[in-house]
Amino acid sequence: MPSDIQQALGVAVKAGVKQTTSTSSECQWDSQDESAAAGVSVSVATYDDVLFHQEASSKRAVPVSGLGETAFKGFPHAGDLSIKQGGHVIDLGVVDFRLAPEKVDNAARALATLVLSRL
Repeated sequence: MPSDIQQALGVAVKAGVKQTTSTSSECQWDSQDESAAAGVSVSVATYDDVLFHQEASSKRAVPVSGLGETAFKGFPHAGDLSIKQGGHVIDLGVVDFRLAPEKVDNAARALATLVLSRL
């Protein structure tokens, strides 16, 4: 995944740091160059219908088509993308303060497509 992140963001990242619980697995990659202040996180968790719909109905959440069964972006932060697929929710966050919001969204979408292909 580090090479995929570098391709999407143009930033080399450190090895991922993985955290797991009984209902989720998350990995975070931070930029190798700390001054780049870029990072990516991916979380795959057991789908919670009430929580997903509550977040998707936020004023900041924007529906996204073509990813999983249903998806939205922009909540809780810009660069965040949440996707329902099967019995899971995939939350992907991209932070890169150097890129325009549209490029961050494009990077998040590209990485989400890769994550979905690997489930």
